[in-house]
Amino acid sequence: MKNFYKEKKIYIPVIIVAVLIVFRILLPQILLYEANKYLGEFSPTYSLHMKDLDISILRGAYSFEDVTGKLKGEEKTFLTISDVDVSIAWRHIFRGKVVTDIEAKNVDFLFLKDMSKLNPPKKEAVDVKDTLFPVKIETVDLKNARIVFEEYPALSDESRLKIEKINGRITNLTPDEQNKISNFNLGASIQGSSELVFIGSLNLLQKPVLWDVDVEMKDFNLTSLNAVLKRNLPLTFTKGRMDFFAEAQNDKSGKMKGYIKPFLRDIDVVANNEKFIGIKHFFVEIFTALGNLILRDSKTHTIATYVDFNYDGKFNISTGQGIENAISNGFKEKLKPGIEDKYKMKE
Repeated sequence: MKNFYKEKKIYIPVIIVAVLIVFRILLPQILLYEANKYLGEFSPTYSLHMKDLDISILRGAYSFEDVTGKLKGEEKTFLTISDVDVSIAWRHIFRGKVVTDIEAKNVDFLFLKDMSKLNPPKKEAVDVKDTLFPVKIETVDLKNARIVFEEYPALSDESRLKIEKINGRITNLTPDEQNKISNFNLGASIQGSSELVFIGSLNLLQKPVLWDVDVEMKDFNLTSLNAVLKRNLPLTFTKGRMDFFAEAQNDKSGKMKGYIKPFLRDIDVVANNEKFIGIKHFFVEIFTALGNLILRDSKTHTIATYVDFNYDGKFNISTGQGIENAISNGFKEKLKPGIEDKYKMKE
């Protein structure tokens, strides 16, 4: 009997460890199956799917791998993500808060011509968030993300407008009355030519969410937009660089206001051997070239202007103000590059 009890004392922990190991092996597969089943059925217009799910018990984290989003019926892929890591923010544990940090790598999003297909009802969006991220989110880090604008489905990826190498962070996504404001800082490359920077704030406690944003881009090569401009204006550049500054914010009624301030240097829109794709293209290029000669500063060869805008269901831009400021920059008082710090959200 003594030997039996001795053996029993050995078998019990061995069995418990074996059960835990089997449970650890099977749990990710069970969760992956249930998550994919839900993500495939939650929306009538599109579905999400993840290839793998892993759990790190010691780190207090889990991760998704090879996430894809597709339109139902068309089987068109509009989203791919190589890795999404969700981990406990241990720095907040001793403050009595259980929140997570999220890191998403290699996010590739195709901005469809008809994005209304991808706008789920608010309840569906909240349900997906609560299913994949059941604990409140503190920070989100983006690493090497990309947005491609579809414009026309037949276009190749090389011909489309692209914002690439998006890296940055959004913080304080679990605001409270003592710390209401969330902040974001994102950098990106547009058309592989110049760095585009977005810095701003959010008040997620307000309904609608209040926000403000500063946008800055320097030394952008205008010729990199020729394929896009020729399809839409039409207009093409043979040379030229641009610095661009803008600010915007919304209010409690949902209206948006802001300004844009572009600086164009050494631009040329008509080459000696320019090939015009139509009479409209010809006149757009000719009048743009004339405007360039008339409005640019003779010393710096720069065209600059400042234009206010607002949005309340549709964009309203003061064209007259833009022309007046361009003339003033060319012949009178020069505009200064940089953000004006005119629009800042109040708590």
